[in-house]
Amino acid sequence: MKTRDIIAKAGGVEEVARRFGKNTAYVRRLQYGAVLPAAWYDALERMTGEELPRELFSFKAEAAE
Repeated sequence: MKTRDIIAKAGGVEEVARRFGKNTAYVRRLQYGAVLPAAWYDALERMTGEELPRELFSFKAEAAE
């Protein structure tokens, strides 16, 4: 799965842009990038109805203990 697959399954560029209050040009750029904003993870899982691969989102690495 790639970022563009997630956006497509979530309803496409226009739907994702509307959901997050972003312009479509921004979402189009993200769909060809390596990661999506971590803040979008939960909503995109709900929009796609699937568990999404966390490595496709820009979560910060956890600190080593």
